[in-house]
Amino acid sequence: MANLVEELNWDGDIKLPVSNAENKAIENQIHSKDKELVTITKQLEEHEDRIHAMRNHMNNVHQELEHTQGVLNARKHQSDTEKHLLQLAHREEGRLKQEIVKLQNEFSQLTEKKKVQEVNIKSESFRAVTQLLFS
Repeated sequence: MANLVEELNWDGDIKLPVSNAENKAIENQIHSKDKELVTITKQLEEHEDRIHAMRNHMNNVHQELEHTQGVLNARKHQSDTEKHLLQLAHREEGRLKQEIVKLQNEFSQLTEKKKVQEVNIKSESFRAVTQLLFS
């Protein structure tokens, strides 16, 4: 068998025995194309893995963006609510100030009426006492 291999000029790198140099060149091309196919297949798998990783990352970024947008919307709503409550508090403060002024005016009027009534009572008392004394 070794003699047969030597007779056919079978090189160890070649997978099949070849009959001439042209076939040997074709066999070498096939071998180099197989190596190239393996390299390209590896590159394709790496690219597909990278694409998959990028898609996962993109999905995560989209989810984070949606979450952040939700937080932003909630904070904006909270801020709007606080502004509205502040406006209501200012209105209530204004209304209470007006009520205080009104009550102070009423208090002043009642105090004045009280003084007038006290003066009237004193004068009527004085007149009644004077009439009793001089009558």
